[in-house]
Amino acid sequence: MSLESTIALMITFLLAGLGSAFTLVRYRRANQTAWLKGIMLLWYCIASILSIFTVCIAHFYPATSRYWTVFYNLAGQLISLTGIVDVSQFAYCRKNLLMLVDTNVLFLKFYLLSCAGCLLVYVGIVIYDALEGTNLTAYRSVTLVVIGTEMIMYGWAMTKLLVSKRAAVYYTLTFISRIGIFTSIISRIVGFLPSQTISITHFIFVMIAVVPIGVFSMKPVKRRWRFPTKYGTSHASPHILSKFDRKKRSKRAGDAGSSAP
Repeated sequence: MSLESTIALMITFLLAGLGSAFTLVRYRRANQTAWLKGIMLLWYCIASILSIFTVCIAHFYPATSRYWTVFYNLAGQLISLTGIVDVSQFAYCRKNLLMLVDTNVLFLKFYLLSCAGCLLVYVGIVIYDALEGTNLTAYRSVTLVVIGTEMIMYGWAMTKLLVSKRAAVYYTLTFISRIGIFTSIISRIVGFLPSQTISITHFIFVMIAVVPIGVFSMKPVKRRWRFPTKYGTSHASPHILSKFDRKKRSKRAGDAGSSAP
C-alpha cells in the first residue's frame, strides 16, 4: 500500500473515531439506562483510534499485517456480541414487561462472559498460528457467523419496533450497517476489491449505524426571546411569544373596530 493510501486510511479512521466519540458523549448525556449501546460506541472509539496507529505500523512493517487482521476480527466479534446481547436484553424486557435499568447488571454479566469466550478463541488462534500457522479465512468465517447472528437479531428487533419511529430508524440503519460490514468481510475473503476500498466501505457502513444514535441523542434546544413589556424586558419561548402577539393583534383589531364609524 502506498504512503498516500496509508495517510488516507489514517484520516478515515480519525474521522470515525471523532464521530464515535462525539456520539458517545451525546448519547451518555441523553440516555443513562442503555448500557450496552454505550459500550458499543466505546468499542467503536477504541477500534478507530487503534486503527490510526496500526495502519501506520503495518505500512512500515508489512509482516505485522497478519496479526492486526486477526486482532480486528476479534474487535468486530466483540462489537457484534454487544449488539447480540443488547437485542437479547430488549427481547427479555419486552417479554417480562421490565425496563432496561432492571436488567442492566444481569445482561452485562452475560456480555462479559461472551467476551471472555471470544478472547479465549482469539488466544487459541494466535497460539496455533504461531506454532502451526492458521488460515485467516477460517477466523474470518467465525466473524461472519457472529455478525450474521447480530444481523438476524437486528432484523427481528426492527420488525417488533415499527410503531416507534426512532427505534425503527435505529434498528433499520444498524441492520443495513451490518449487511455492509458482512459484505466487506466477504470481499476481503474473496479479494475482488482493493484493500483500501474495502476499508473505506467498512467505515461508511459503521458510520451509518453510529451517526443516527448521535442525532437522536440531541435534545431540542428551546430558544428564548426577549421582548419589551410595560414592566421592562421579559423572556419567553417562541410559543409564548406567538400567543402574546395574537393577543396584541386581537386587541388592536378590537380597538380599530370600536373606533370605526
